[in-house]
Amino acid sequence: MVRSYFPAELLNGINQSPLRKGRWVQADVYLISSNGKLGVLKDYSARRFLIRVIAKFFLIDREISIYRRLNGVSGVPMVYGKLGKYGFVLEYKEGKTLSKFQPGQLPTQFFDQLGGIITQMHQRGVVHCDIRRKNVLVSTEYMPSVIDFNTSFYKGKSYNLISRLFFPIFRRLDRQAFLKFKSSLAPQLLTERERVYLEKEILLHRLGRWFRKEVYRRLKRRWKKRKSHCLPALYAWEKGYASDTYNVLLNLVRGLMLKGYILEKIIRIGISLNINHGLAIPDEK
Repeated sequence: MVRSYFPAELLNGINQSPLRKGRWVQADVYLISSNGKLGVLKDYSARRFLIRVIAKFFLIDREISIYRRLNGVSGVPMVYGKLGKYGFVLEYKEGKTLSKFQPGQLPTQFFDQLGGIITQMHQRGVVHCDIRRKNVLVSTEYMPSVIDFNTSFYKGKSYNLISRLFFPIFRRLDRQAFLKFKSSLAPQLLTERERVYLEKEILLHRLGRWFRKEVYRRLKRRWKKRKSHCLPALYAWEKGYASDTYNVLLNLVRGLMLKGYILEKIIRIGISLNINHGLAIPDEK
């Protein structure tokens, strides 16, 4: 396959259109065009210094490794490589987000294909952890694509107790998220087995609901009375850094798994610090 290489210094010469502005630890996302080829750039260069350092040595490599594990899975973007110190480029998947569609607008094969993509992800040891409507694209031919794997993780070859323990939980969350799409957009397609599976609530859901009702709402009422004494966590919630308490619980678990990944990365950093400062976008065959 013939490849075209674009060094990081040429970034200013590439046409860029913002797709999403990142917040806090999120990357800015751009649609880029070079020589008639489209790609998606995820760039951390506008984040604070500490976030840039973490992204440079851990987050970018981690997300790229997940995309490479899923290479060949239809409906998952191909990763092209790094661009500069704080960014990397993905294949551009054209389509509307699933949130733009109403019940009855999607054909049966769309849900079959989306379920197949999620199954292939799990077979390769990857869980998405954030399958929401905004992270599922629908093409003009009603073909699904799953995007945004920055909160995903995978089971490594070496034994990791935390990953092994929580992988089945997040795999179930992925499956339940898919069934919720199916239940709201095409409920007639749900089988009896899928209905039973969807109704079984896991412990994290129950903990999240209890925490929101018994802790978060009480603290929020107190904060409204005393805005000057706002807790940092509540301030973050109000600013949208965490969408709800359920996500906070998930982030605690993800943090434990990320800690194990970072420790492993530090051990290998002496031999794995070969950072690619170029971008390779394949030409059409």
